[in-house]
Amino acid sequence: MNRFLIDLDEISIKQTTYWKASCLSASSSSHAGDTLRALAKANYLKIENWANALLKDYITVAIRQRLAFLQALSDKFNLALT
Repeated sequence: MNRFLIDLDEISIKQTTYWKASCLSASSSSHAGDTLRALAKANYLKIENWANALLKDYITVAIRQRLAFLQALSDKFNLALT
């Protein structure tokens, strides 16, 4: 679980970095500013997609663990999960 927390902190740091790059680009020339803003947006979307995939994986693992726990309880007490 710590691995997920560290990764989420890393995402926050990267998002802040790209946001700052986008803000700084506004004071640059028009073309350079547009380019930096486009790069920042593309990188933000990559990070957002990666974070969503990570969250889905985390939720899937949590659900599987919960189902395994319920199955173990069911087996222990001879209950049927229906």
